[in-house]
Amino acid sequence: MNTPKNNRPASVVMDEKADDIQLENKAYDSNVDPDFERKSDALRRKLDWRFMPMMVLMFCLNHIDRNNLAAAKITKMTQEIGLTDVQFQTCLSILYVGYLTAQVGSNIIIHHVRRPALYICFWVVVWGVVSTVTGTVRNFGGLLTCRLFLGFLECPYFAGCNYLLSRWYTKNELALRMAILYSGSMISQMFGNLLAAGLINGLDGALGHEGWRWLYFVEGAITILAAVVAVFILLDYPDTTTGITEEERTIALKRIILDAGEADVDEHNRHWTWGFRAAVSDYKVWLLVVLATAENAANSYSKYFPSLAKTLGYSNTITLLLAAPPWFVVWCVNFFWSWHSDRHKERAFHVAIPMCFALVGMIIAASTSHEMVAARYVSLFLMVLSYSGYAISLTWVANTVARPPAKRTVALALVNSLSQTGNICAGYMWPTMYAPSYRPSFIACAAVFVFAISLTFFIRQCLIWENLKLEQAEQEFLARQQEADVLKVQGTDAVVAAANITGVALVDQLAMKRGWRYML
Repeated sequence: MNTPKNNRPASVVMDEKADDIQLENKAYDSNVDPDFERKSDALRRKLDWRFMPMMVLMFCLNHIDRNNLAAAKITKMTQEIGLTDVQFQTCLSILYVGYLTAQVGSNIIIHHVRRPALYICFWVVVWGVVSTVTGTVRNFGGLLTCRLFLGFLECPYFAGCNYLLSRWYTKNELALRMAILYSGSMISQMFGNLLAAGLINGLDGALGHEGWRWLYFVEGAITILAAVVAVFILLDYPDTTTGITEEERTIALKRIILDAGEADVDEHNRHWTWGFRAAVSDYKVWLLVVLATAENAANSYSKYFPSLAKTLGYSNTITLLLAAPPWFVVWCVNFFWSWHSDRHKERAFHVAIPMCFALVGMIIAASTSHEMVAARYVSLFLMVLSYSGYAISLTWVANTVARPPAKRTVALALVNSLSQTGNICAGYMWPTMYAPSYRPSFIACAAVFVFAISLTFFIRQCLIWENLKLEQAEQEFLARQQEADVLKVQGTDAVVAAANITGVALVDQLAMKRGWRYML
């Protein structure tokens, strides 16, 4: 590491650093590998292959396991185990109690374990077992118990994956990867319905079991197998994983440092509760919690999607087949939209615009009869576009609470867990009494979308204000240094660690950190 001279004139230093030492320009001294960009691209491709396929597959299975109940509802499941409408809604909503209560604790744990990939896969295996057992239930109590446990066991997965990816990818790469991960939910809606149609009809009566029971048996077994395979593919943290070379480890650490201006480490001598206190005291985290909660409530239609498709008047098999194309469309849109968000380094409009399309879909559905098949089916295509914005809003959390990692992991968990209150409410927003028009439900979702869109732009304005504060603070700092005609070189543990890893002067590393801004 180069040792800076503490008595360099501030005017000279600032002239040198004003333009060329910026985060986006990756300004660092001659000690940095000149082939860094090429090696960084190669590592990013490797990370994509090691993370994304298995994560997407397991997240797809996660949603298939939780949404099996919606697919089974259009069969005779509710009659066979004696479920009333309210009991079905309770079973649907109870799953999210686990997400609400356990996700923060799980993310605090994953921040401290050395093998996060093993931790994640363990819970995937256990939830696969519970999902398989769900196929044996005979009454409301058994189904309610399985759904409750399933929520607790599934909750470590998505927030844990979000945090793990944020330890490897830069903020300009993260939206696309989060969108790829979240595409698993869309794939589950698309192929899950097709798979459900095949299993329910093809295996109905096999070995004396109803088709909906085979749905749980087969998909639970696939989940367990996928988790066992993933243990040998997923990577741990950059500084602890054994799946990369030492050169790749150095490149991975440098990438994150050059993105944020400091190492992705916590300050020394900080208790684990510090990250929790830092997250809950940040008003931006709570605004993002409210936004995600509103999005989950507005997206409640997805939990009843087969039932909404059923109102078009076709058989069970045709209904499940018709439910797939809208999700294929949003799956395709999702990749482009997230790439576009990363390319333009923008979040708020990319969150709000898909919700505007969904709002139009809700208005069309609320203002037409279920007998107007074409209009209703088009409205379903518009509604699901909201999911392409939801994926970006989750990335916005990691971008907004970027450092330190102890705070980021709690923030991600808070947003993912507390926003499940929207899903709990969602289970009761589509009662059978509103069928087949579901007009009150569509109107309620439209109102929530209006609120969520408004809140998105309010958060954007708050981040503009925060960036202005950062700019003002930097200008005041530089003015004080110029008055003293000396640059005092001092940094946090994270900045010092970053300078050690990158090999740049500490003054340069501090200048990089000063260039950081919230992504709007």
